[in-house]
Amino acid sequence: MKCSSPVSANVPAHGGWLLFPVALFLACFLSSVIIPPFQSPDEFDHVKRAYLLTQGRIVLDSPEGNSSGGMIDTGLLAYMRSYGNVPFHPDRKLSADEIDEAKSIQWAGAKEFSPAPGTGYYFPLIYAPQATGLIIGEMLGVSVEQSYRLARFFVLVFASLIIAIAFLIHPPSPLVAALLVIPMSLFQFSSASLDGLSTAVSILAISVFMRIAVEKKQARPWLLPVLTGSVILVVGCRVHLLPLILLIFGTFFFYQEPQKPDCRWCCRDPCRSVAGRCIQKHGRSQIRRRPACFKNTVLLSCESLLFCQGFNCNTHQCGSRKILRAILLRYFGLARCTIPG
Repeated sequence: MKCSSPVSANVPAHGGWLLFPVALFLACFLSSVIIPPFQSPDEFDHVKRAYLLTQGRIVLDSPEGNSSGGMIDTGLLAYMRSYGNVPFHPDRKLSADEIDEAKSIQWAGAKEFSPAPGTGYYFPLIYAPQATGLIIGEMLGVSVEQSYRLARFFVLVFASLIIAIAFLIHPPSPLVAALLVIPMSLFQFSSASLDGLSTAVSILAISVFMRIAVEKKQARPWLLPVLTGSVILVVGCRVHLLPLILLIFGTFFFYQEPQKPDCRWCCRDPCRSVAGRCIQKHGRSQIRRRPACFKNTVLLSCESLLFCQGFNCNTHQCGSRKILRAILLRYFGLARCTIPG
């Protein structure tokens, strides 16, 4: 006999969504082979920032009179200069000899300062995929061209894996899939910039939040740390996504315990409580219509509040005015106050 929990019943089936990241990876991989290097906006600076991360540079240098940057390998700078005039100029073409010359550039080992404006305030961990490709290529002794291709490949692999994990956590809507396959999205996933990776991490954060919203208190303990880390990673490099921080605080409404009345003493003997007698005499639906019963219910709340704080009193023993005076004294420090009778 099969039995399904309410949580699994609320979480929709993944269907064929797991094949989507595979198809996305193949499409972007073919695009990456065709698209020339450094065609994405600010890709030069992003690659420099990733290279500085391979050198252990978390904070960039800021020399006087110059933009923030760091010491970059001269071979990488020469490779960038080979394609410096191509971005945003579709009419400019490189000859076969120029392309072969760029492919033959090797890591030089010598370094010189080069600015990387606009990247110094980004959280450096987002550059981990690009840095992985560059450092592997440099350690293997391959050309700068092949190292750059490795950086592109690792960005695409990481982004595809993150999207696959996000779809496993919570199935996406068709609109999300449509936004991921538009030409600009495919172009960004195929480059070595931050846009493709930041998009994937944003989808992961929203998927985790949706899973928490579905499972509520039954959500896995690791979901909240994943949500927090994803939001910090995205907001650290994309300031316009700062409202995603609200997702972290929004989980409070799904994790909190439902408030229950304190019935430690009134449940044992309902006739002792004023509210119990009101319910027995008039019924629950009549309490709102009778002011006296509503007043007694308020006094019962005061009794319970004082009982939790160590006061053992009853409206019939102490009187309503003494109970209210005790509350004012306990919580507001009003030892001398006049309470209208």
